[in-house]
Amino acid sequence: MSLFKIKEVYSKKCGSDDEFTAGSLGFYRHGDKDLLLVGSLSGYIRLLDPTEPAPHDDILEHQVGAPVYQIAVGKFVSNYSSSQVAVLTPRALKVYYINVGSGASGGNLELAYEHSLERSSYNITLGRFGQAQPGRDYICVQSIDGILTFFEQETRGISCTIPKFLLPGPLLYFPSTDSLITCSCSHHISSYKYQNLAATEPSRQSSSGGKTAKHDWQINIGEIVVELQLANFEYCSPSIIALGERSIYCLSDSGVVRFMKKLDFAPMCILPYASIVKETINYIVCSSSTNLFVCQDQKMTWSSQTPFVPIAIGLCSHKGVANHLVVLDGEGSLSVGYFGSDPDLLSFTSRFARDGDTRGYDVMMHQLKQLQGDITSHGGDLKTIEREAKDETVTVRTFVPTDLDQRSQARNTSVTGEHVPSVTAKIRLESKLMVNDVHVSITTCPPLTVNQLHFRLAAAGGGQTASDVCPSFYMEHPYIPPSLEVQVSVSYHTSSGASRTVKAELTLPLLLVCYAVDPIKTQDHKLTLDAPKGLIPLSLIFPEFVPHEASIAVGLKLFGGPVVTVLTATKTSRYRLQSDEFEALWLIANEMRRRVCALQNDDPYSIVFSGQLPVQELSNSILQHFELRQTFEQINTLLAQRATQLRMIQKRLLAKFKDKNAGSLMNMDALLEGTYRQVISLGDAAEENEAHLLRSSCALSSAVRLILLLCDLLIKLSSEEKNILSNTFSPESLFTSETKQGWEEQTDASVTYLLKTTLSKDSREDGAQTVTLEHCSTPDKFLKHVDIFFSRVLKGGALVPGKTRQPVNAMPSSKKKKPVAAPLQSEMSMIEEEEAAPPSFEDPVPPERPNASRGSKSRAMPSDFIAEEPESSGIPDRVALSDRSSFANGGFDKSEHFNGTITAAGDHDLSARDTTAPIFSESTPASKPSVAKTRKPQIDAISDFFD
Repeated sequence: MSLFKIKEVYSKKCGSDDEFTAGSLGFYRHGDKDLLLVGSLSGYIRLLDPTEPAPHDDILEHQVGAPVYQIAVGKFVSNYSSSQVAVLTPRALKVYYINVGSGASGGNLELAYEHSLERSSYNITLGRFGQAQPGRDYICVQSIDGILTFFEQETRGISCTIPKFLLPGPLLYFPSTDSLITCSCSHHISSYKYQNLAATEPSRQSSSGGKTAKHDWQINIGEIVVELQLANFEYCSPSIIALGERSIYCLSDSGVVRFMKKLDFAPMCILPYASIVKETINYIVCSSSTNLFVCQDQKMTWSSQTPFVPIAIGLCSHKGVANHLVVLDGEGSLSVGYFGSDPDLLSFTSRFARDGDTRGYDVMMHQLKQLQGDITSHGGDLKTIEREAKDETVTVRTFVPTDLDQRSQARNTSVTGEHVPSVTAKIRLESKLMVNDVHVSITTCPPLTVNQLHFRLAAAGGGQTASDVCPSFYMEHPYIPPSLEVQVSVSYHTSSGASRTVKAELTLPLLLVCYAVDPIKTQDHKLTLDAPKGLIPLSLIFPEFVPHEASIAVGLKLFGGPVVTVLTATKTSRYRLQSDEFEALWLIANEMRRRVCALQNDDPYSIVFSGQLPVQELSNSILQHFELRQTFEQINTLLAQRATQLRMIQKRLLAKFKDKNAGSLMNMDALLEGTYRQVISLGDAAEENEAHLLRSSCALSSAVRLILLLCDLLIKLSSEEKNILSNTFSPESLFTSETKQGWEEQTDASVTYLLKTTLSKDSREDGAQTVTLEHCSTPDKFLKHVDIFFSRVLKGGALVPGKTRQPVNAMPSSKKKKPVAAPLQSEMSMIEEEEAAPPSFEDPVPPERPNASRGSKSRAMPSDFIAEEPESSGIPDRVALSDRSSFANGGFDKSEHFNGTITAAGDHDLSARDTTAPIFSESTPASKPSVAKTRKPQIDAISDFFD
């Protein structure tokens, strides 16, 4: 940090809330004075006289109608002796006459001519391209895609392409060799002669294909070039000054490095100037810490401080004294000064009070009075403010048709073998006052998707025609959809510039995800719901699927998924839902409950559940999801190892190829090919595992939602208890969780906290309880916690502190635990280790249910869609069907002790499973093998490759 500061002779704040670039500063010579040209990204060009006090220093201010990227002064008009200013905008190059005026008349800019640009521009450079006549300046425009367009004053010249172009960089014309100097993002500085570039113009190319421009020389400096400057002075040969991110390079006209200087700061801009010592170059470098350094070749000769961080620097004359320093920052602060030799130590004087300048205080007092006026005008009239805020509130209305689109909008769907429909909803935005910059974002739950996630409107409301957006929804993957809800978020700006956000929801029709098929007689998983107020015909519940009123069964086929059969009994008020996949029951059961409640005066318990909670089926879904997460981590770890191995082999091969004495490759080429095939195979395995993980997440989310629904129908939870259960198991977070601390870790922490507090034996509420998120190596402990959680809830455990509930006889349907190494009481002692007398946490064993008589006669069955039960020869009592019921004479047989149990074909204990004993009996169809286990042999085979 320097002790010296720039001594200001002139300062100016150009505009308010404007932004400026490195090309925003220019100098115009008028008589014996240097005038300052400043252009901003808001489109203003200002001409300032630094020798005049404010406000007489403003000569002109002109709006060009587009952001000003760069300005340059030169002779751009034929047969005109004075200079003009060239203004580069995104899609045009404009040349203006400068009329300074005299006295109080001011000045103005007069458009001489304008060239429209076919491509978005980046920067310009001036020069006498092709050794043009003296007194004429040509312009070269570089576009953001690497096209160089030359303009010979009023005439458009040639256009050519920079070879191997990726991103635009600084551009410089070197007159001694008639060359253009460019910088690439590959850290190369290249020189191209104008004649070579002209030969590659498309109009001059032959029909067989154009030539590629070849550089005269090229040098790699190893860093990004920030700025290029030309050093062409009397006592030194012409040189190129390249300012990098960490160093400064000086190159000759042939690309030879004359000198290089390392920097220990972040440079912003550089300015070379003439030196009186022969073959030396003086230059000024500005840093991001408001320091300014004066150097001669590699030696620093002086340093000083600037009042702000400059982005552009130049020299001008001031009141007859040449070489005053001009600096400009990104917010429009302009300063003209010189290097002072007096240290500015312990000076606490305000910069507004220096040299008797009190303009800063006047501005502050004006702003304070304006603010006080605004407060006074709004004070005491809060009703007006509230009314204006209410009028600027956007109301979101959603309209979802009951019919599907005649022409499906489904694109890039992985559902095969079936026609995937779509439905187009309408989202209407209404507001009394106009709002601006409206963004509409739509979020769906996989596997559902939308054809357009984001909509943008310039304005909406204000009494005009309502603004509508019409997204189309469809199934992207053949997975079980956990939800038909769609979240709509609308963000906008009010007239005062305040940002606001409103949200809305819409529900998609059931027709979008399933269609009617023939019912299936026997399926693995069954769910029975009671209707205390009587049955409602299926034709009223599902009118889009059941056309006949007399139908007592309907099959609903999910697109790419299983069939869910819905049956009604005629003698008992019960519904039965059955499917080959447990998770598929959720969507139909939830939709059925919603529709039945709507048909029976919005009674939320028009249908109830009196069976046992299928916690074992939930455990199976959790186990499969956890195994897929572990497989995902294994694949990623192995992929990282193989990628590292591939890079190391490439480095070794490259070193051997560079060796002058060619030797044997030692079979490294074969090792390279094999490792490459491993990386490709692991990448394919990762993509496949990711798809299976998404499928498992959808299934687990459906299973969790179904358990929470059955728990509500069983014990009639309050709204607060429903929120606690939903937040504890959070099925929505399955699609946003990470693999390291995923849904299992988060849910285990929430369940453990409730077991320690509200669900503990003494019903304590200890706010000091802490639960840490730890990565689960096995899901066994988590599954035990879930089992105990639901057991305590069904036994009357309070989810809300201070509230009690009657216990329910129905308990979670899991098998009796086998003895394990650590008893359950010891396992759960971790949860309540701080209790004085830890009670027994043995799982409640439900009483033996009487089995139906196998020899009883069955009555005649009028329908073919009768739920038959498999023989339970090898299935334990607590896993086999406990209802032993049949649709006798169209209804359930009451003598069969039906209690609404869900049948789980693949039910087995997870905490104490025996790997040697068969899980499924001969009469029970085996469930699908885990996806993670099917991928394991392939992963092992890949990991063993070349080991």
